[in-house]
Amino acid sequence: MRYAGQFHEVEVPMASGALDPEQARDAVARFHRRHHELCNFSMNFRAVEFLNFRVKATARRASFALEEIPAVTGNPEGALKRRRSAIFDGKRFKLPVYDGDRVRAGNVVEGPAIIEERTTTVVVPPSFDCAVDRFKSDVLTTHHKEDRP
Repeated sequence: MRYAGQFHEVEVPMASGALDPEQARDAVARFHRRHHELCNFSMNFRAVEFLNFRVKATARRASFALEEIPAVTGNPEGALKRRRSAIFDGKRFKLPVYDGDRVRAGNVVEGPAIIEERTTTVVVPPSFDCAVDRFKSDVLTTHHKEDRP
């Protein structure tokens, strides 16, 4: 709050709830007292401006659950879009490119591969596999050549 036309403001605590005329008068009285405490004078004859209001609110937390995607077993062939060339560690690979919207929970994409999503691209390097979980998270794990059949 401040006196009309004054340059600086004074913080005045307000009662919670709706601001009715009585609460406004109480706030103005508190402003005059606080102004006097800070500046050694008050001007009860001047108009007072309410400048800024701060609100502190609490609310119950909304329930939250991640959307789950359909589950399938292992092979992501139904999501294959095309093949393309890519280079990893100086070696050229012809690798599969998958449509991320069609990859399902339980699919395992063997690297090297690419999964194209609407908002990102997941690159699966040659020594990794990418397992898709029920929340559409891509979980990359490393594998060794001896782990492959």
